[in-house]
Amino acid sequence: MRTEDMPIVDITGTPHQRGRAHGEALRPQIAEMVDRWSRRVGHRTGAAADAFLGRFLTETGFRPAIARWTPELEAEVRGIAEGANQPAETIFALQLLDEEWWYGGARWPAHCSSLALAPGDARPARVAQTLDLPQWREGLQAVLRVTGAEGGPAYVFTCAGMIGLMGVTARGFGLCVNTLIQLSHSPKGLPVAFVVRSALAQPDRAAATRFLTEVDHASGQNYVLGDRHGVAMIECSAGAKAEHRPGADRLWHTNHPLASKDFASGGIGDDWRTDSVLRCAALERRLADPAAPVDLAAVKSALASRDDPASPVSIVPDPAASPDRSCTLTAVIYEFDDATTLYYTGGAPSDTGWATLRVA
Repeated sequence: MRTEDMPIVDITGTPHQRGRAHGEALRPQIAEMVDRWSRRVGHRTGAAADAFLGRFLTETGFRPAIARWTPELEAEVRGIAEGANQPAETIFALQLLDEEWWYGGARWPAHCSSLALAPGDARPARVAQTLDLPQWREGLQAVLRVTGAEGGPAYVFTCAGMIGLMGVTARGFGLCVNTLIQLSHSPKGLPVAFVVRSALAQPDRAAATRFLTEVDHASGQNYVLGDRHGVAMIECSAGAKAEHRPGADRLWHTNHPLASKDFASGGIGDDWRTDSVLRCAALERRLADPAAPVDLAAVKSALASRDDPASPVSIVPDPAASPDRSCTLTAVIYEFDDATTLYYTGGAPSDTGWATLRVA
C-alpha cells in the first residue's frame, strides 16, 4: 500500500459508537479481511474456518480477562461487527492475532523490528518499529484516530476490523510491540490487541507501564514505551514481566527474548535463531556506537535497512511467495519533544515514502 492511500478513520464517542464507526467506514476492507482470514485458516488447518473458530473459542477463555481489564473494548469489538455486518464471533477472533499463532502451533509466524532512543544531547526521545505480518494482510492497513472518554486523539495503527496493533497518543506517549512467541502463554490471559489499546488509554507512560506489569497476559510480547522523558522495553508473558535494560540510552529489539526467561513448553522451530538474531544484529550495528549520532534520518535508514537480504528489517511484499510470508505493512516513528510528531509509512520503508502528522 502507498502511504498516501492508507485510510485514517475517525472513531469517537462511546466504545460501541467507536466500533460502529470503524465497522461502517471500513466495511469493504473488513469483508475482505474476513474472506482472506477464512481462506488462510482453511489452508493452514485443513478445516473450514467455522470449525476452527468453534474449537479456538471453546478451548480458550479470554473473555473473563477482557471483562475484568478492558470491558469497554469488548463493546467496541461488538460495534465493529455491527457496523461491518459481520458475525460477532468472527470479528472477535480477528482480534486474537498472537493468540491464534500459539494456539495453532505456528512455527515462526511473523516479525517486527523496534528501537527506542532516550532523549539527550539536544535529541528528542524516539520510539520506532516496522510492523511485519503475513503478506495476505497487505492492502488492509488503516489508522484509527481515536477519541473518547479517555481523551484523544490517539493514532492507532491496525488492520481493518482490529481494535489496534500499536499507537501514539496526544497525551505524549506511544507504544510499539514485538511478538515473542517463545515465551509462555495463557488461554485465560488478556490478548495482545486489548493490552495495546488499554495501555494507550492510560493517562501517561508511567500508568501504561503499571498496567503492563499488573495485567495477566495471554501472549509473549515485547512492549516498547516512550515519552519526552525516557523510553523502556518490557517483555511480558503469562508468567513474568522483565525489563530489557542493557544500560544504554539506545535500545533495539526483534523477536527473541533479551531479558525474560519465562519460556513456553514445546518448540517453535529454529528459524528465529537466524532471522530474528540477524535483524537484531543489523540494528545493533547501526545504533550501538555512542559516538555516532542517531538523528531522524538514521532512524528512518535503520527501519528501511536490508543489510542481510535473507533477513531484512524492511520486508517488501513478494507476490510470488506464500501469502503467509511476512512483509512490512507499515513503519512508525514517534518523536517526543515539546510536541509529539508521528512519522509513518503505508508499507516497507525501503519501498515507499514517509508521511508526517503532528499529534500534539
